[in-house]
Amino acid sequence: MSSMGMFTVSQKKEEALLQNERSRALNRFLARRILIDRIERIQKGRASLQRQKIEKIKRQKRRRSKRAQEKVLRLKHIQSEKKALRSKAPLAEE
Repeated sequence: MSSMGMFTVSQKKEEALLQNERSRALNRFLARRILIDRIERIQKGRASLQRQKIEKIKRQKRRRSKRAQEKVLRLKHIQSEKKALRSKAPLAEE
């Protein structure tokens, strides 16, 4: 007679084995608790991933403040000036 507690969940192939105590009932109880903790962690992980995706979309859709827009335009203008300086000078024709 084994005093090991073992539980499996078929959908995720999660398994909890435990043989800390001499009582089979207590080992099963502890194995159940471990398995429930794992399942909750998996579910919360998925929920947090969905929440992160939603927050990312919200940030992308959020309108920028006027100051931020002006800053971006200023930086773009500076970058375009740099690029203009990099271009080759036209050849002088005689």
